[in-house]
Amino acid sequence: MKYKFEKLTMENLEATKSEWVALLDDVTFNPNGYYQFIEAAESRLQGNAVELNSYTYVVISDESEAAIAMFDIVHALPKSPDSWVKVLGMRTSPLLDLRFEERVGDTQFDRREKIGSVIAFGLSKVVGLIYGEMMAGKIKVWGNKQVDIDIFMIFKRELEADPATKAGLNVHFENVGGWLEITKK
Repeated sequence: MKYKFEKLTMENLEATKSEWVALLDDVTFNPNGYYQFIEAAESRLQGNAVELNSYTYVVISDESEAAIAMFDIVHALPKSPDSWVKVLGMRTSPLLDLRFEERVGDTQFDRREKIGSVIAFGLSKVVGLIYGEMMAGKIKVWGNKQVDIDIFMIFKRELEADPATKAGLNVHFENVGGWLEITKK
């Protein structure tokens, strides 16, 4: 399966809402986090964002317009040489939610692996934004759970091993409330 990373469109949003809401109809856990993420993305797309320069980017596959993952991104001080990009939230599809029971060919391990892969792919594309569309000196990624830190470590390892990005980036972690900071050299 091939992934694409793009700014949320109305088509992506409608396909994502349709798929995600259908999956959340009969869950035994509280799905409010999903609904809030979708509502915030919709508000941003309609120009009603709480923060200026706030965007939603999505990872989609070549098989569907529905998002596999969504990223809540803010470009802070965009016209300043000291600008940075903040990833304030990341949400993967309910299809990958570990609280669902395992299905044939879809184990907890499979889902964990796909979550890590999709998030690492999205974060690598966010790195690309600071060299183009959002010109910035650094990226700050919010991660407040142990699994976020684990995913960051996988992403950091993959990024450092990639010769195309290794030469232009200095990746380091700040131990300040769960922020991963990626800085240009």
